Amino acid sequence: MIVRDEENTIARCLESVKNIVDEIIIVDTGSMDRTKEIVEKYASNIYEFSWIDDFAAARNFSFSKATQHDIPWREDLFQGFHFYDVSQSLEFQKAGYLIGIPNQANLWCIHYNGDEFDADTYEKYRKVFVEHYKDILSPS
Repeated sequence: MIVRDEENTIARCLESVKNIVDEIIIVDTGSMDRTKEIVEKYASNIYEFSWIDDFAAARNFSFSKATQHDIPWREDLFQGFHFYDVSQSLEFQKAGYLIGIPNQANLWCIHYNGDEFDADTYEKYRKVFVEHYKDILSPS
């Protein structure tokens, strides 16, 4: 997870996944609150990355710390946050990993990607996602 100043939500987030993941990797991009202190209760893989206004750089740094090196992020299909979590989960599934998506009534993770929602970019990547993963999403 790439985090910054998440003291109000990080414990709930990590608590929800701690028993279903093999490893928790945290990349902190400059928290000034208690985020790192809270994270230390859940993960020993905590790294600092100076934010350079480039999500891809932070993402690639975080991937370099993962032990699941066999599943790369699909930079050839997507850029930024759009469909990141779900497409990465499906890539793991295609590789034979068992994946799970928790059923939650309350939002526990918000991807902040600027002040304005870019509907055109979202729609572009929605179409890419549906086309690329159609066999998994709607098996025959």
